[in-house]
Amino acid sequence: MKKKPHEVKPLSDTSREAEQVQLEILRKKSPAEKLRMVSQLNDTVRTLMMSGIALRHPELNEEQCRRKLMDQVLGETLAETVYGPPNYSIRSENQVER
Repeated sequence: MKKKPHEVKPLSDTSREAEQVQLEILRKKSPAEKLRMVSQLNDTVRTLMMSGIALRHPELNEEQCRRKLMDQVLGETLAETVYGPPNYSIRSENQVER
């Protein structure tokens, strides 16, 4: 029999008691506080994504990294519709320099 999502124990290094304390704290937060937490998490994810792009593509400047980020967040087709053609060119690892 397949378990329901709430019956599956997540992988965690947090004890059940600590998890209960965390849930109680979150339940007491106002919607505005919860929204602020989500916004901060989104900012952190965006920063990590930008760092990853910059590490993988050191040839790109900050503006080009932001445009590449939009390709990843929105998908290339929507990003091109919104921002126009990419302002960067990335050489594939398989391309040989001539």
